[in-house]
Amino acid sequence: MKIFVYDATTQRVNGKKPTVTFCKNGSIRLNTGFCEALKITTGKAITFCQDVENPSDWYLYFDADSGFPFRYKEGQSLIGSHKILANKMIDFLNADSKTVVVPVATKPIQVNGRDFYALITKALNSK
Repeated sequence: MKIFVYDATTQRVNGKKPTVTFCKNGSIRLNTGFCEALKITTGKAITFCQDVENPSDWYLYFDADSGFPFRYKEGQSLIGSHKILANKMIDFLNADSKTVVVPVATKPIQVNGRDFYALITKALNSK
């Protein structure tokens, strides 16, 4: 049986599926679908993390103290740059291209009082 689940992580917001894009040049972009779903209208500091026990599980969370700075481009997206992180994610996903687009959950998982948003890396492997 092959099923498709309709939930907060698979449904589009105003026609745009929430995603994060990693580029070999170091740019990282959280698209309009993500920004609209979380009602983001200003720049944010974002931290990315990987579950050590389940290495295919990646997350992001907002962290004003130590996160990477992302600027908000009105009506479009959050844009940041970190070449090492972007290339690590592209290599981890065994992407053959210079850009990889990963769906991202808009419903957070709470751990120790912090909201973590899952990067749905498994969606890339199921195609």
